[in-house]
Amino acid sequence: MTFAKNKNRILKTLTQRLLEEKSMSEIAKALYDELRELLNIHRLGIAVVSDDRKSINSRLNLSTTKLKLFKGYKVPLESSSLKSVINSGRSRIIPDLTAYLKAKPTSVSTRLIISEGMKSSVTMPLISNKKPIGVLFLSSQDLSAFQEAHIDFIEDFLPIIALSLERGLLQEKLEETSRALNLAITEKEGLSDALLKYGK
Repeated sequence: MTFAKNKNRILKTLTQRLLEEKSMSEIAKALYDELRELLNIHRLGIAVVSDDRKSINSRLNLSTTKLKLFKGYKVPLESSSLKSVINSGRSRIIPDLTAYLKAKPTSVSTRLIISEGMKSSVTMPLISNKKPIGVLFLSSQDLSAFQEAHIDFIEDFLPIIALSLERGLLQEKLEETSRALNLAITEKEGLSDALLKYGK
């Protein structure tokens, strides 16, 4: 695989796709499709920092194998190793997930990822305008699948990923607010109709 040859093409294609997609699922799918063309990736996950910054929550997971770690998995940020990744702004490569689990046997998320068949991973912080948005997880079924060259390649468009993710989260919140408002209006109209009907 020649990164120098493909880097500009992938950067251009991925940037265009991320700018076009709006929902978080579309953003994750665009990432997964493009990165799998260049890297030995079998799983992509995105976790989001809560608004109060007290927890980190799994939001999107795409894999070639059956998922064991699903959307909704949540851990306190204070007690998670992800805190150091986010605070430092530096990516973390784990060349051997089984060895990592032996060193940190209480890591439920690592155990779940291993049960999916993953053997190595890289975790990358997603930061937009100095605000931590979440983390990007890339995993492989092969040992030592990720090298520093891979990190350098992906880090070039991490700001774009973070910005797209932030936009996707905002879109979700707007849609939730719109649904809640429409429901409130419907309920109010229903109550008004009932009062008119039975108030005669």
